[in-house]
Amino acid sequence: MMSPEEWAAKFGDELQADAGYYCWNKQHEEKLALYFRQAMEEREEVRDVRQG
Repeated sequence: MMSPEEWAAKFGDELQADAGYYCWNKQHEEKLALYFRQAMEEREEVRDVRQG
C-alpha cells in the first residue's frame, strides 16, 4: 500500500494523487472504525463489570 506522498511522487498528477489519497484514507478509516468499535465494546464491558 502506497502512502499519499508516494502516490503523488509516482503519478505527479493532482487528480490521481487525490484518488490515491482517498483510497488510502478509506482503508485507514475502516481500520480506525473497527478499532474504535472494539475499544467502545471493551469500555462497555468494564462498565458492566463495575456496575454488576
